[in-house]
Amino acid sequence: MDTNKDTYYSRNRERILERSTKAYREEQQRIMEYQRNYFSKAKWREAHREETREKTRQAYAEKVMEEEGRVVVPTIKRSDWYLTRPTALTDTEYRRAKIARRLQINEQRAEQFKKMLSEQNV
Repeated sequence: MDTNKDTYYSRNRERILERSTKAYREEQQRIMEYQRNYFSKAKWREAHREETREKTRQAYAEKVMEEEGRVVVPTIKRSDWYLTRPTALTDTEYRRAKIARRLQINEQRAEQFKKMLSEQNV
């Protein structure tokens, strides 16, 4: 009787081990598939970032003009140095450069706004 019991338990143990390894392999494959999809989508987003941003800006401008009938002034892209401080500049120089850039952007926005108003009045 002991030998039958041992063979039963060993077969049962093998079946459990087989099921668990199969489940582990399937889980690993699901994870790898998810990662592949995620990275391919991330690469696509990175490659089409400017295009998608422009589309969302256009869609927002159209929505605002459609709903409220107001003028939307296009935004000006910030340069990379504006987001991260260059190492060559001190804190004070960097702050002054940021202020100068903001003033420049505001002047450009004002010019665009005046231009749009003059086009509407004509």
